Amino acid sequence: MEKLGYIILVFAAIAWLVVMVLDMVPVYPEGTIGLVSLLGVGILLAKVFKDRVVAARTDKYSKHVKR
Repeated sequence: MEKLGYIILVFAAIAWLVVMVLDMVPVYPEGTIGLVSLLGVGILLAKVFKDRVVAARTDKYSKHVKR
């Protein structure tokens, strides 16, 4: 059930982003600012996910190592 909820949420987020990008393209000069800001937010989110995955690996290692 939880995975289904995440799949639906990801699908809705992707659809929302596609609609935003398609609506910003016709408004050329001002839409470019929106597209650049979306790109920046996407890069920051990717960094957060990457850092979280690395932290989860190190957390798991530090919890299971005998001292």
